[in-house]
Amino acid sequence: MSATNSPDVFHADIYPGLCDAVSPTTASTLELLDVSDDMTAEQEILPVAATATNVRDLGEEFTQLQATLLDASKGVTEGMDAEYKRLMQQCEFFLIDMGWLQHNELFFCKTPHPEAPAFIVAWIMNA
Repeated sequence: MSATNSPDVFHADIYPGLCDAVSPTTASTLELLDVSDDMTAEQEILPVAATATNVRDLGEEFTQLQATLLDASKGVTEGMDAEYKRLMQQCEFFLIDMGWLQHNELFFCKTPHPEAPAFIVAWIMNA
């Protein structure tokens, strides 16, 4: 694991939105380490195994989540669908710019990337 991806090292330049959330002006090293520890702890309690590469390997909990999302999305209007697609594209561009996703790699697909939760949090916090 490179120093950039190490959970023990927090690189403020990678998560500028997160730094702004911690403190609008400047964040101390201790605050940033606390945030890094919190992110690591949240990742450790995720129910999905990091080695899961097939939707069938993700278990019953993931299947239930998919069913819930499918049911909730039945009334999506064309405008909302277009907005979802715009946000998905924006997220993928961010991930490519950060070097976490290749140009030919799909992020939103049936087989979620093992780092999907962390990537989405980074994208949201960067906005």
